[in-house]
Amino acid sequence: MGLSQVELSEMCNLPQSFVSKYETGERYLTFLEVLSLCKLLNINIFDLIKELES
Repeated sequence: MGLSQVELSEMCNLPQSFVSKYETGERYLTFLEVLSLCKLLNINIFDLIKELES
């Protein structure tokens, strides 16, 4: 998608360090957070699931 941590954190209204912890695996997204991110980034959750299954 090409977003930086700073850009994504600003879109989500979260600190950049929070987004960094997702990326490094220090923190895991809840399902509701995944849904929110999908909506924010205009990603169909079902398409995401299909992609992860393959």
